[in-house]
Amino acid sequence: MRKRTILFLLIGLLALSSAAFAANWKLVYRGDDPAMGMITVYIDSDSIVRNGDHLTYWTLSVYDLPFLDIKKMKCHHEVTLSNPRQMRDLGCISYDSNDHETGGRGSTVTEWQPVDEPQEIKEIEFALRYAK
Repeated sequence: MRKRTILFLLIGLLALSSAAFAANWKLVYRGDDPAMGMITVYIDSDSIVRNGDHLTYWTLSVYDLPFLDIKKMKCHHEVTLSNPRQMRDLGCISYDSNDHETGGRGSTVTEWQPVDEPQEIKEIEFALRYAK
């Protein structure tokens, strides 16, 4: 009985851990960020959801040179699609050069901000092509 319990526990943990890697990252752009240098941004096309006037999706930003010990940042965004468009972060996770989380998981929802940066516009237009 104990072996069966351990087996089910291991299978459950394996199933949960593999779901975290189920992402379909698509290149959105590569460019120079004035504050952080060269950056490559991807969107998880499987995470994009359109619900009426709102769009949510995950991005992965990879910096050529670590910025404040951050090499990658994964963020969950929400966007309003009516004009003027607005965006907020629903949470972010940062990683160092060794892919270890730095500073824990950021779960703070940011305030709505106007979408006015060219990178943000590229992300949204890209996400709309894959929206479900």
